Amino acid sequence: MESNATKIIFAILAAVVLFSPAAYAASNELTIGNIVLRNESYYTPFPVEPGSYFDFFASIKNIGRNPTTVSCGIDPKFPFSIDAGQENYRTFTDLADAKEAIMKFHIRVDDSAVEGDNNLDITCVYPDIGQTNTAQYKIAVQAKASTVNIESVSVFPLQIQPGQKGIVTVRVKSASPNYLRDFKINLGIGADTMPFAVVNGTNERLVSQIDPFESVAFSFELMAYPSAAAGVYKLPLTITYSDKLGRAYSISQFSGLVVGSTPKLEVAAESTTISRAGSTGKVLVRIMNRGLTSVKTLQVKLLPSKDYVILSSASQYIGAINADDFETAEFRVHVSENATSPVSFSTVLEYTDTSNAAYTQVAAATLPLFTQVEAIQYGLETIPDNTLTYIILLLVVLYLVYKFVLPAISGFYSEYFGKQKGKKD
Repeated sequence: MESNATKIIFAILAAVVLFSPAAYAASNELTIGNIVLRNESYYTPFPVEPGSYFDFFASIKNIGRNPTTVSCGIDPKFPFSIDAGQENYRTFTDLADAKEAIMKFHIRVDDSAVEGDNNLDITCVYPDIGQTNTAQYKIAVQAKASTVNIESVSVFPLQIQPGQKGIVTVRVKSASPNYLRDFKINLGIGADTMPFAVVNGTNERLVSQIDPFESVAFSFELMAYPSAAAGVYKLPLTITYSDKLGRAYSISQFSGLVVGSTPKLEVAAESTTISRAGSTGKVLVRIMNRGLTSVKTLQVKLLPSKDYVILSSASQYIGAINADDFETAEFRVHVSENATSPVSFSTVLEYTDTSNAAYTQVAAATLPLFTQVEAIQYGLETIPDNTLTYIILLLVVLYLVYKFVLPAISGFYSEYFGKQKGKKD
């Protein structure tokens, strides 16, 4: 009987407190009947972001002298919500005096949450007396800067030749949990220092919206000017966009574009002193650059062969050769008597282009050989002047006649006529 009277008295006192205004302490402490509801401003992460989740912690403590039953939870309103399948209320049965319990709620923040303090309501229900009360806690909502990462910039082909086209593809990825709007990417093409033009389009691409964490690729078709000098050019990239709150962002970065092509070297041989097998003289090896870009350094080496003997240095440094130009290397050789036409001079070309890329090329230059008659006929040789030789030969013949023939003839005549004279006598 006495126990029932005590319960009635506590119920009346709880009802009086329950219907009174909520009391907040400096630490966000709320007393509801014999229950103290506390949130030490503890939720993580802090601040919370639109479109994300956070964990909210609150504690309840029975400050009365008797155990009590209480059910506390949240009935979230915009911009907060709890995913389906999660409990939003916790019930504590016969919570003992001075006993404290911790509640944790996993709460979602709406994508369109307004920045600033937003109210989160916590409600406590006393089933024994059928009363409820609601407290509000302020949750700081702040959107992080909506960032975009340039994942890659690819160019095909890697080296664009003057006058030819290439494709530049810029892949970007949103690092924001929210939508990005008015997304624009701009290539800094058109300046005098950039020998490129955008073809089949413009130097800008615009997308009205990019989804959270979406990756998007933008392609541009470029053409290098025919007069573009070989080298590496800095390509300016500018990206602008805005987030859902209307805040504007701008990103400026650089990538590289390479203009150039592989040099195309050809060789040819010529000589003004060698026309026949067995000749000794100088061979000029002409190295021609048929490519679109210049050669920065060039070393020429003449390889040995059974058809000739190298009498000079076998290696010569030439240096630079501009596009559509040539240089020569000179070698002194003796062509073998057994060499057949045409004789082939094999060379090794070691060179670098304007980007310092190194190349090694083996190339052969041929030189025709002629007979003496052909060489005279083609004006490569002149008819030899043998007058002196003839005079010497004539003098030799006269000497021999005088020395051997005349004495013999003289003796023969003397003997013959002597016999004839004897017969007459």
